[in-house]
Amino acid sequence: MLVYHVAGSASEPYRVTFDGEGEKLRAYCTCPAGRRSASFCKHVAALLMGDVTALIEGGDDIDCLQKVSTNSPLLARALAHAPAPTKRVAIFDSPESAWASLRQQAEAKGIVVRDINPVDTWPDAAGLSLHRIGKHGKPLKAAAASIYHRISEPEPRQETVLTIAIDASAVCTFTTATREVPPRAPRPWHVTFAGKPPRSFGTLERALPCLIDWINSQ
Repeated sequence: MLVYHVAGSASEPYRVTFDGEGEKLRAYCTCPAGRRSASFCKHVAALLMGDVTALIEGGDDIDCLQKVSTNSPLLARALAHAPAPTKRVAIFDSPESAWASLRQQAEAKGIVVRDINPVDTWPDAAGLSLHRIGKHGKPLKAAAASIYHRISEPEPRQETVLTIAIDASAVCTFTTATREVPPRAPRPWHVTFAGKPPRSFGTLERALPCLIDWINSQ
């Protein structure tokens, strides 16, 4: 078994594990894509192709990986692996111009835009709520969509780590340990649609496109 630690988008490195060799070689990664059984993540693909740019630990075993991956179907997947499409970004000169553009597009569709002002429970929340017009010609009270900025203090979380050791007699030893994982920086921008869970984004430029798409679909 070969284990590597690579830098990714999370605060903690991802763990990439290769087990077996040749046609029976299997790969596992702790990144979100790797945890989905049908996915083939970029971290696995990069290591198979010898790319150690993001490698933090395990560099001494790269030559071993090249040997055990000979004749493995994973090599073909690594060659064909394409990175995820780039997320759309809305570009504005300032937040004020972004709000003005959003209001203009919404009002052109007959959607009423209201300000979300800071409240006691969310003192740092501010943004816009979008309301459809009801049967009587007045805006509905419940928002059909909204965008707001909110920063909350993240809390550390506990993570249980399973370690498997195999000795020369092929006897497996399983040990577990609990550690405190540093909190991830929160994504401050949130977009909501009625009846759906909110989506979070790191910047206003990344949050706006999905809301603009919704406005255009109305």
